[in-house]
Amino acid sequence: MVRFAYASHSRTLHIDENLNWNENWVRRKMSDDENILRLLRILKRSDIGAGIIRMARSRAHKRGSTLLDVINIGEGSTADTTLIRKFFPDNPEQIIYEVRASVYINRHLPLMDAVLDLSHELTHFIYRPPFNPYKDDFNLEKFVRSIIEGKGGEVDAYMAECNVLREIFSDSNRYHANCERLIDPSTGTFSRERGAELFYRTGKHLEAVKMAMSEQNTSLDNFPYLSNEEAVYISSAYGVPYPMAAVMEYNNIMTRVCFNDKKRLFIVKNKIKRLPASIQKNSKVRTFNSMLQSFNVRCKAL
Repeated sequence: MVRFAYASHSRTLHIDENLNWNENWVRRKMSDDENILRLLRILKRSDIGAGIIRMARSRAHKRGSTLLDVINIGEGSTADTTLIRKFFPDNPEQIIYEVRASVYINRHLPLMDAVLDLSHELTHFIYRPPFNPYKDDFNLEKFVRSIIEGKGGEVDAYMAECNVLREIFSDSNRYHANCERLIDPSTGTFSRERGAELFYRTGKHLEAVKMAMSEQNTSLDNFPYLSNEEAVYISSAYGVPYPMAAVMEYNNIMTRVCFNDKKRLFIVKNKIKRLPASIQKNSKVRTFNSMLQSFNVRCKAL
């Protein structure tokens, strides 16, 4: 499919002021791009939404893409960042990393939900920094904090969603209850601190989260908001509170990482065996030992 930039698209989509917010946002008579453009034009009605679109377009442009290259229609709403690691069998020590990011909006959502999800997922796309699980400094603590309270994490994305809700759908009470939980009574504005406190509520999953953190030598002192209070926000991907979902995602990531690293170590080891005794071989052995040490540190708990 040919993609085109939102700003330069020649067709004008007129927004009906009497939109049915409960209808499915994907219209069968329209192309995927037209449906996505329709969402963007509605989101742009919000000042916050217009800012999100500008920044998302700028970020996409820096990666050599248009906004419509980034946004897709999918079976669920998510901001998907894929880290591609490349190395060649004849030189497995040298690695090239490539990051690809995409946003998907659930095709089955009502129009109102789709607009809110778009603001949420684009906030992840704009602000959430990519992580590299193959690096030694990648750990459970940093991952959980990044997912929930970090820049572009769930707290930021939900605050953006609530601001859009307030600006576009102010006459709807459908989601006001959860958004109002984020409001600081002293300022009347949405509070990141209040958001963090709510997103770290784990309910019955608290002990499982604590056990996972203990296994990864992660100090609970670094998570002052973690509590067993009833969870308010549930991860759609895992169906559990976000701290538990982040732990599960971390374990899934590291299982794949350690499997890939084990294969790479096997290739390096076999290559060294075929080398004649020399200074070069000694250097390769030291590199292998360094790689093995890193592998043992990162993968010992799996």
